[in-house]
Amino acid sequence: MIPGFAALGVANLTMPGNHRSERVLLRVAGGATILAGVFRCSDVRCPDPTRDPDATASDTVHAIASVVTFTAWTLLPFFDASHRRSPMARAIVLSHGVVTAAAFVAAGLTARSNHANKGLAQRLFLGSVFAWHVSTAFPSRHRSSGEGG
Repeated sequence: MIPGFAALGVANLTMPGNHRSERVLLRVAGGATILAGVFRCSDVRCPDPTRDPDATASDTVHAIASVVTFTAWTLLPFFDASHRRSPMARAIVLSHGVVTAAAFVAAGLTARSNHANKGLAQRLFLGSVFAWHVSTAFPSRHRSSGEGG
């Protein structure tokens, strides 16, 4: 998984972004993703450093880096929407942000559940995050020029 974390981190670090706030969030997410990959969980169950006495320092760094990454990813559509020129594009991206935020909250609430579908919210969150990345990877005439961001 380390190469996957590294590739995703580098992708966020090198994604151009269309305005300053978006670029900052991408860089924060990129650096934190790399940290989460370098500081791996000590066990497949990813011990929670706030509740599990078996959690290691690496688990703590991984958890903090993950929360930073997920928070940055959740904020990206909202910052993106604020710089859209078209009201329709702004509404679509804002709606995407609401779905991403709701999935992030649901994933957090169900993370320690024993339910068979506990990973559904996490998959919805990651799908929404990656959909935003793909949809914004190409320049759009509906976005601001990036100046003054």
